[in-house]
This record gives sequence, structure tokens and C-alpha cells, in this order.
Amino acid sequence: MGDVVDPSTGVRFPLFQTFWDGIRCRSLGVGPREKKVAFVKIKASLEVFFFMVYSVTYYVDEVAAKADLQQAQQAGKLGSDEGVCQALTGGAYTKAFQMQLVRNVSGAQFTEAFEESLAPRMQGDTAPLEAFKAYFKDKHLDNKTHVVLLWRQPGDLDVLAKAGTTISSAHLCKSLWENYLDPSSPTPVARQKWIAGARALLST
Repeated sequence: MGDVVDPSTGVRFPLFQTFWDGIRCRSLGVGPREKKVAFVKIKASLEVFFFMVYSVTYYVDEVAAKADLQQAQQAGKLGSDEGVCQALTGGAYTKAFQMQLVRNVSGAQFTEAFEESLAPRMQGDTAPLEAFKAYFKDKHLDNKTHVVLLWRQPGDLDVLAKAGTTISSAHLCKSLWENYLDPSSPTPVARQKWIAGARALLST
């Protein structure tokens, strides 16, 4: 059926993927996670550089997601990109972010950005976030390592990077999805691909 490809990194993911819960999922698109680094030159001029951390694709239960999006469309909720993202976050079906690292990072480095964005969303519900961080703490995520964050309804987050764990927290699941699908997404290119992919799914 072909692959989806991140042109900025060359990373490929299958268009269709069946995860361990047995549900056939479809990718809505793929894009990079870039990290911005600023360097001050000797003459005090500031230059900003970007480097790639990983490519990420977004998988959804194709049948259930299409039905859910159709309902949202009929209710007039998909008129904006924000409406599409809210529908993708709120849909009660299996969905997953799958990432492939394109550089070596430590588990602590990987979760650092997550903590910054998730802590305010969790509103003091710290135990699930601490469990998420603890899972990655001692891991070394080498180039080409795959990380999967799979949201099983109603609120189980399966985390897989070499070995897996499950964190039962609908709050953490929702916060992770909002992190990637809100306008302040750390993966803005991928977010636009997922929005376009959701609209394309409606026409299949």
C-alpha cells in the first residue's frame, strides 16, 4: 500500500499499521520534530540553527476515525484547522504517534521537552507524568530507534521504546495529544499534514 515519507529526514512509515491491540490504523501524514538552538557569534550577532530530532507520524483507527470525523463534519465542527485537531484529540478510538529518532539522545533529553509542555496541562496531576519520565529515564535512544505512544480508550497510554509499559491516565493521554495538535505544536509541519490527512480521510 506504500509508505508515508518525511522529506526532511527520509524516514518512512507504512501507510497502514496494525498495532498490538489488533486494530488496523492509517497514517494521516508525517513530519519532523526540530529543535532550535541559538549561537552568539563573536561579533555579538545571533544566529539560530535547527537540527532534526525525530520524524513522527500519526496513526488512527481508519474506520472509527472516519465515522467520528463525519459526525463532527455534520455538526459543523470541522470548519477550521483547530476544529479538525479538536476532533482528532477527542475521538474515542485507538490512535498512536510513532516516532523514529534521527539522532542519538538520552531518555532524559527526550522527555525534557515533554515535561515543559505537559506539566501545565496536567494541572498538578503529577503521578502519570512522573511515570512517563521514569520509563525513559535510563534509556539510550539511538538513531533509528522507534518510539510508539498508543492511546487505547478510554485512557490507557501504551509506551514502547525497545520495551513497553502502560500508564493508565486519560489526563496524560489527552495532554500528549493536545501537545502535538494544538497551534503551539512542537511539530508544526506534521500537524498540518495530519489536518490534511484527516480531511482526505473523509473523502475516501
